[in-house]
Amino acid sequence: MLEKRGDILYVGVDESNHGRFPEIFVAVASFNYQDSLIFPDLKKLRKEQQLVSSLRIRDYRYSVISKEHYERYSAKNIMPLVSSKLIESFSLECEFLNCYIDGEFRLDQKKLLEGLIKNQESLIFQSVLIKDVPKGDKRQTNYIISLADGWASWIAKNINTERITSGMVKRKVEFI
Repeated sequence: MLEKRGDILYVGVDESNHGRFPEIFVAVASFNYQDSLIFPDLKKLRKEQQLVSSLRIRDYRYSVISKEHYERYSAKNIMPLVSSKLIESFSLECEFLNCYIDGEFRLDQKKLLEGLIKNQESLIFQSVLIKDVPKGDKRQTNYIISLADGWASWIAKNINTERITSGMVKRKVEFI
């Protein structure tokens, strides 16, 4: 579980299996400023041990999104809707939210996500920054998106196996 360690919550969001279903959306949260910095040659995190060790000062949540979700809410709205639900699930109060989304994020999507976050009673942020990071799962990215990418990939590969532990199931956020 993530403990509050500052006034700025950094969140990275990514999805795996894009275009194939189910898609796995992951949000990783941290109070560590270093997680938001861009690294020029960051290697992909794919090993379970690397991902688990990252949880000492971070936490993650994930949602499993079906083709029916896309048909119901539209492809352009899925990322903002799921991201807001994942962020809300951390149940943390702090002054600032810096949210990094992997990929191109249009202005209307940013405004939708910002509006959803600001309108949730359980979330109280004085300031919300939504930053898209085009090709954020490639080598030049910040650590928090790299972690979200790694968890999304790992969960997508293991979603129907016994490797999904009870601790992971507790981090699952239902998206309706």
